[in-house]
Amino acid sequence: MLSCRSAWYIRIVMADDELIAIDVPYGPDTTVVRVPKRNLMGMIRPKPAPIKDELATLHAALSHPIASEPFAQFVSHRGEETLVVVNDAARPTPTAQVLPALLETAKGADLYFAVATGAHGSPTWKEMVSILGDLHEKLAPRTFIHDCHNKADMVNLGRTSRGTNVSLNRLLLDADRTVILGSVEPHYFAGYTGGRKSLLPGLSAFETIEQNHSLALLPGVMPLALKKNPVHEDMVEGVALLKNKPIFAINLVLDRDQKIYAATAGELGASFMAATKRADEIYVMPIRKRADVVVSVARSPLDRDLYQLQKTLEHGLLAVKDGGVLVLVSQCSNGVGERSYIELIRQLGDPKQVIKRVRQDPVFGCHKAGRLAQAALRVKLFAVTDLDPNIIRDVFAEPYSFMQQAIDSALRLAGPDADMLFLMNGSVTVPTLLDT
Repeated sequence: MLSCRSAWYIRIVMADDELIAIDVPYGPDTTVVRVPKRNLMGMIRPKPAPIKDELATLHAALSHPIASEPFAQFVSHRGEETLVVVNDAARPTPTAQVLPALLETAKGADLYFAVATGAHGSPTWKEMVSILGDLHEKLAPRTFIHDCHNKADMVNLGRTSRGTNVSLNRLLLDADRTVILGSVEPHYFAGYTGGRKSLLPGLSAFETIEQNHSLALLPGVMPLALKKNPVHEDMVEGVALLKNKPIFAINLVLDRDQKIYAATAGELGASFMAATKRADEIYVMPIRKRADVVVSVARSPLDRDLYQLQKTLEHGLLAVKDGGVLVLVSQCSNGVGERSYIELIRQLGDPKQVIKRVRQDPVFGCHKAGRLAQAALRVKLFAVTDLDPNIIRDVFAEPYSFMQQAIDSALRLAGPDADMLFLMNGSVTVPTLLDT
């Protein structure tokens, strides 16, 4: 298997009259696969974008926020403490790059920090260094890591109209003001990451996360969907229980090289909605038809474990025909991740039984189990990972250690005239049919 370190571009080389060689990202490297020219429908990933001065883009958003006073004024109210909420290592947000600019603009304001882990678990020391960057030693004593299972840290605020019992970390209630720093990309059941998601699920109790995420099996849940999306609407309603708490949101939109393409800031809801429009400019990619075979590739940091691979699956499903083959590619260097949904699948085994159970008894992770089962009933799933093959079989997929073998098997199964489409950053790229 050939590989190289340049994992962020797509190289096409005519190997001969019949085959095309393609560099497919895998972990920190790339793997070369060869595909018959007649079968290759195309390769898509987030759009290229002109990048100006990244910090200038950030400062423009901070100075001219939406429906809010500028950032420097927001954090400078005398005698008030401001909580800055940042993402954990499971998100591509360039927190370490942005924090120095925020501190410089804040000019001595009383700031402390919280890492919004949701239900991901506590970051390792190495991950904390990557989050805080050069400021790690300075900021670590003033940085708190959310633990969704620590009930003593939670304050109950009430219930949403859908019955979600909303308990949030008391840091939010104790702070005079809150700043949210996040990035906005498509999300397979919340519509988009960012904004309200930093608080729910980011700083929520496990019970709150479980109840909100159980809505992911309802109609209206899909990437890019916000209107009539029960998960998104439940999040918004839950965060609104904070009532008059002053919140300043900073939303970053990254290009395909994870550079800051756009930034919006200000009032939580309005700045988030503005960021989703900019995110569409990068991440939404039109396709003329669905393919017989789709290869959907997870990129760092969303290739870290099997739990995060769901995003790559969901976007791949948008591009593959019913009865087709979806090849999932993710190194999964951190293993399985949250495994509750796998235990549920193992217990029941059959996709139809899984769907029946999660509808009757929604528990944490059930949305992943249910959506995996739905996918397995619609298409054939292959997975190229470093995981134990038995784990892959448990989640209704056929395991492969070598990408070329998976490609060849998919084409044999789909037939000699099959169309094959590559999503080179399937975790965030959303294919949409031109006629929709």
